[in-house]
Amino acid sequence: MNRLPLIAWSCVLSSLLFVLGACESNPTAGQTQSPIAQTRDYPVEDLLTVTAAASYFEPHLSENKSVLTDQLIEELTQVIQQHTEGDVAIQPGRKRFRITASTTQHRRIEDTLDRLRQDRLQAVSMDVRFIQVDAEKLDALGIAAIEPRFLTGKQIEKLHQDLEQHDVTMTRMPRVTTHNQQRGSTRIGRELAYVDRYEADSDGKIKPVVKTFDAGAVLEFTPAISPDQKDVVLELRARCAQVFVYSGAQQSHTDKPISRVAEWQTTLSMPDGNTILLPADSITTDMRAIHETPVAYFILITPQQTTLTASR
Repeated sequence: MNRLPLIAWSCVLSSLLFVLGACESNPTAGQTQSPIAQTRDYPVEDLLTVTAAASYFEPHLSENKSVLTDQLIEELTQVIQQHTEGDVAIQPGRKRFRITASTTQHRRIEDTLDRLRQDRLQAVSMDVRFIQVDAEKLDALGIAAIEPRFLTGKQIEKLHQDLEQHDVTMTRMPRVTTHNQQRGSTRIGRELAYVDRYEADSDGKIKPVVKTFDAGAVLEFTPAISPDQKDVVLELRARCAQVFVYSGAQQSHTDKPISRVAEWQTTLSMPDGNTILLPADSITTDMRAIHETPVAYFILITPQQTTLTASR
């Protein structure tokens, strides 16, 4: 058996000790090092701002802003986590998110927030026209018991001509633009004041309590642009009120306006830029006993996608 000279064994032993010492001073030697985590602050207040119009049907939706903001914070946290591979530490806030992540993850977070801001610039411009027609003219106009239907440009032109021929009122509302997936509304009509009851004030004097009744039509809508930006999904809700008898806010009696109120809601998907004719309510037979002629409301809607300008 060959034996290494002592000096050779000494050299081998010294090499081993050097390697062991290097491993002790650098425990990660020979291993893949983890990315270095960095902490950054991301301003997000613009992504958490609720700009939806107040709801006519559910007023509390416009009052409870803190709950909506908390919900948006939770949703934004989930979006960031879903689009960032690996674990990230997120400290959410109402104005900024403090996030600890790797450099690669920070780049993904920046891209995600940029896409969200671009999505918020998407909007839908709504061209809305209310048609008010006496029930007795529905058959002549060919829109009795109509189902929702899309209209071409020529059909819209013919509808205009038919309405004018029969002295039917159609009111075009100012164009309303709302952010994608945020509520908007428009209305036509007037508020009628009436005495609801009488109450005694602190001095014992009897005074009338005046309330108002909304006559006309209200339309609320929430548009959602499809991912391919070809269609618009509309959540619609309408209220139509026709007043038959109204005596005004008289001091001698309490008379709420005698009226017919119909509420209606639906969700529909339609190609961007197309026009649809919708019945906003229906004529009920018991109302024909009233001397006043019942009125039917129709809504002509044309949604058009647009892009808002970013505000800084």
